[in-house]
Amino acid sequence: KPLVLSRDGFNIYYLFFADNFLLFGETSKRKIEVVVNYLNLLNKFVGTKVNVTKTSFFFL
Repeated sequence: KPLVLSRDGFNIYYLFFADNFLLFGETSKRKIEVVVNYLNLLNKFVGTKVNVTKTSFFFL
Protein backbone atom coordinates (compact mmCIF):
# COMPACT_ATOMS: atom_id res chain seq x y z
CA LYS A 1 0.00 0.00 0.00
CA PRO A 2 1.19 3.54 -0.66
CA LEU A 3 1.83 6.36 1.76
CA VAL A 4 -1.55 8.10 2.01
CA LEU A 5 -1.26 11.84 2.62
CA SER A 6 -4.96 12.51 3.19
CA ARG A 7 -8.36 10.99 2.48
CA ASP A 8 -8.87 13.06 -0.66
CA GLY A 9 -5.19 13.56 -1.50
CA PHE A 10 -2.83 11.57 -3.61
CA ASN A 11 -0.81 8.50 -2.67
CA ILE A 12 2.97 8.21 -2.75
CA TYR A 13 4.60 4.92 -3.69
CA TYR A 14 8.17 6.16 -4.18
CA LEU A 15 10.30 9.30 -4.43
CA PHE A 16 13.43 9.73 -6.54
CA PHE A 17 16.09 12.32 -5.78
CA ALA A 18 19.45 12.95 -7.46
CA ASP A 19 21.07 9.92 -5.88
CA ASN A 20 18.47 8.74 -3.40
CA PHE A 21 15.38 6.58 -3.60
CA LEU A 22 12.60 6.30 -1.02
CA LEU A 23 10.07 3.48 -1.25
CA PHE A 24 6.84 3.51 0.78
CA GLY A 25 4.51 0.64 1.50
CA GLU A 26 3.54 -2.25 3.70
CA THR A 27 6.26 -4.81 4.00
CA SER A 28 7.17 -8.31 4.98
CA LYS A 29 10.45 -10.18 5.04
CA ARG A 30 9.65 -11.67 1.64
CA LYS A 31 8.91 -8.26 0.09
CA ILE A 32 12.22 -6.91 1.38
CA GLU A 33 14.02 -9.87 -0.18
CA VAL A 34 12.31 -9.10 -3.51
CA VAL A 35 13.40 -5.45 -3.36
CA VAL A 36 16.99 -6.40 -2.51
CA ASN A 37 17.05 -8.94 -5.37
CA TYR A 38 15.65 -6.32 -7.75
CA LEU A 39 18.33 -3.82 -6.70
CA ASN A 40 21.02 -6.44 -7.25
CA LEU A 41 19.68 -7.10 -10.77
CA LEU A 42 19.51 -3.39 -11.47
CA ASN A 43 23.10 -3.00 -10.31
CA LYS A 44 24.17 -5.81 -12.61
CA PHE A 45 22.50 -4.48 -15.76
CA VAL A 46 22.77 -0.70 -15.29
CA GLY A 47 26.12 -0.59 -13.56
CA THR A 48 24.94 1.27 -10.49
CA LYS A 49 25.91 0.16 -7.04
CA VAL A 50 23.97 0.44 -3.80
CA ASN A 51 26.17 1.64 -0.97
CA VAL A 52 25.20 -0.78 1.77
CA THR A 53 26.84 1.36 4.46
CA LYS A 54 24.43 4.19 3.58
CA THR A 55 21.36 2.01 2.99
CA SER A 56 18.60 1.94 5.60
CA PHE A 57 15.24 0.27 6.00
CA PHE A 58 12.64 1.90 8.24
CA PHE A 59 9.43 0.19 9.27
CA LEU A 60 6.36 2.09 10.39
